[in-house]
Amino acid sequence: MTILSLSNELLINIFLASPTVHDALQLSGTSRLFRAIFLGHETLVMDGILRPQIPAFDDAAALAITETRLLDKQILASLSSDDHLPLRFCIPRLLRNAELASSTCADCASWKWPEWFHRRTDPLPRSSPASYYFIRQVVLAYEYGQLREPLYQKLRTAPHEWTERQNEFAAYLTAYAELEEKHKHGIIMIDDDWDPEDCLREILNHDKWEWAAEVIKAAAADNLHGCNRYLEEELRYWSTRSTWVHYLSTKE
Repeated sequence: MTILSLSNELLINIFLASPTVHDALQLSGTSRLFRAIFLGHETLVMDGILRPQIPAFDDAAALAITETRLLDKQILASLSSDDHLPLRFCIPRLLRNAELASSTCADCASWKWPEWFHRRTDPLPRSSPASYYFIRQVVLAYEYGQLREPLYQKLRTAPHEWTERQNEFAAYLTAYAELEEKHKHGIIMIDDDWDPEDCLREILNHDKWEWAAEVIKAAAADNLHGCNRYLEEELRYWSTRSTWVHYLSTKE
């Protein structure tokens, strides 16, 4: 018996036995047969290897695909069509995001209110990989407006418990996480000792993470009170702020 005589099912199982997705990709390059099997069953292979390793895999994959579409123009240029983006092109972002989600969830789980918050009785913020990936989608929507409406709709219509979880985690990331943890996620901080004349620098370096946290917070308030008031007000504020940013950034 040779490898050519093995059934497709057995060959697929060989791929699924790969310890990592990189091993599967290397295996696909060893022969035309393995390449054909991999390309013909890529979704099955990727799902079988990565889903057990990455919590909230569907959310992680959706974020990685969205980021790759928007940020990796060279990858898109190499494809014959952008209607479907194979997950194998998104593996670096997928694994990096999964690592970040794991890091920040562990950090949040071990966090306690500081001593100077001794009167604080609020519940500690709750974290989950799924929440992290959703917040990252909202962060991405700051620069890519085409992503916003589906996210707004989800925030408006989701159960309040779910929306409040996103609000808690976003607030933790932007306000309470250690600086080292913030830097991992690209969360920009303004120095505590900036003076009023530094206001222009604050505006010009306005933070997409701050926007995401405030949008989620407003949506959680709308969700709680059964209205659309708070999110609409927040969006109007940021629209005005964006106009000033554009003006100041082009002013000589």
